[in-house]
Amino acid sequence: MIEELSLRGFKSYRDRQTITFTRGVNKISGRNAAGKTTILEAVIFGLFGDVPGVDKRELVSLGLDSLYVRVTFRSPLTGQCATITREGEVTLNNRTGERSYRSKESTLQVEDEAPVTRATDIQARLRELLGVGRTTFLNVVYAKQKEFIEIVRPRDEKRMNTMLGLTTPAEVREQLRETKKVLQAKGRVDQRPAIEERIRNAEQAIQEAAAQAEQLGQQLNKLDESLQRKKAEETEANRRLQEAERLRDILQDLERQAQRLNEVRATRESKEEDLRSLTESFEDDPAKLRADYETQLQSAQSTEQRLQRLLDTELDQERRELIGTVERPAPTKQLRQPSRRLRSSWAEPSRHPATRPGGWTRGSRLRGRSTTLSPRRWGAWRASNDP
Repeated sequence: MIEELSLRGFKSYRDRQTITFTRGVNKISGRNAAGKTTILEAVIFGLFGDVPGVDKRELVSLGLDSLYVRVTFRSPLTGQCATITREGEVTLNNRTGERSYRSKESTLQVEDEAPVTRATDIQARLRELLGVGRTTFLNVVYAKQKEFIEIVRPRDEKRMNTMLGLTTPAEVREQLRETKKVLQAKGRVDQRPAIEERIRNAEQAIQEAAAQAEQLGQQLNKLDESLQRKKAEETEANRRLQEAERLRDILQDLERQAQRLNEVRATRESKEEDLRSLTESFEDDPAKLRADYETQLQSAQSTEQRLQRLLDTELDQERRELIGTVERPAPTKQLRQPSRRLRSSWAEPSRHPATRPGGWTRGSRLRGRSTTLSPRRWGAWRASNDP
C-alpha cells in the first residue's frame, strides 16, 4: 500500500531521505536508535498529521525549525495513487519564550483529481481511500514497538472493539470532541444559542428555498410548455412564410403577364386607332366604294366590248378589201400596199386578251377569229407575196 516515503527535519532524519517500498512485506532492520520507529512515525504523521503520544514540537529535528514529510500510497479500494504532503515549523514566542508548532502546508493529491488542502476534507478523503478511519488504523493496522503481540492477543476492550468494528460510535464521539475543542479554541462555544438560531434560520431559508425551487420548477414546466407552443407556432409561421413566398412568386409572374397583356392591348388599340384613321380618311362608306368600283368595272367592260366589236367590224372590212385585191390580177403584178391602219395593226403588239404576248396580230377576221402571226411567218408571207 505504501509506495514511497520522503522526509526531512523529522527527528533523526535531518537531511532529506527518500525510502521506496515494494509490494508485499518490507523489512526494516538496524541498530537501536537507528531510526526504524521514526520511519513508521513519519508514515503516521504523513497520513494523519500527528503521532499518538508524541508532541509535534518533538518531531522537529534538534537545531532545525521545520519539517517535511511526503507519503505516496495506493488505495486498496479504488487503486488510485495518492500523495499527501505535510510541512510544519516551530516558532518562538519572544514574550513568553515558549516554542509552538504550526502547520504550514497540508495537501492531498489524488490522481485525476484536484488537490485537497482543508484538514477535514483530507481526513474524509483518506477514509474513502484507506477504508478505515484514524482510530481503526492506529489500533489495528499500526502497532508500536513491543505492542505487536496485543494485536494477536488484545487485552483491552478498546482494541477488541476496534478489531470487531464496534468503535464507530466512539470515533464519532471523538470527532465531536475534537470539533468542540476547535470551537472552544476559536471562542464560539458560548455562541451556541446564536448558532442554533442561525441554524434554524438557515433551515427555514432552506425550506423557503425548496418552496421557491418547487415554484420555479412549475414555472419551468410552464415555460417548457410555452416553448413547445412557440416552436409549433414558429413551424407554422415558417410554413406560412414559405406559402407567402410561393404566392409572391406567382403574383410577380402574374404581374409580368399583366404587363405583357397591357402592352398587347396598347398595340391593339394603336392598330385600331390607325384603322379608324384610315377608315375616316375615306369620304364614303367602304361598302359604297366597293359598289361604285364594281359599277365602274362593269361599265369599263361594256365599253371595251363595244370597242372590240367596232374594231372587229373595221378589221373585217379591211380584210375583205385585202382579199379582193389579192384575187384580182394586176398588170404590174404589184401587190397593193396595206392601208396605214392595217400596217399599224400588224406593227403594234396585240392588246387583245386572246393573243399571245409578244406576237403580231393581223387585223382581220378569218373564219370568225383573229389570226396571230409570228415574225417568222410574217416574213414568209411577205416573201411569197413580194413581186
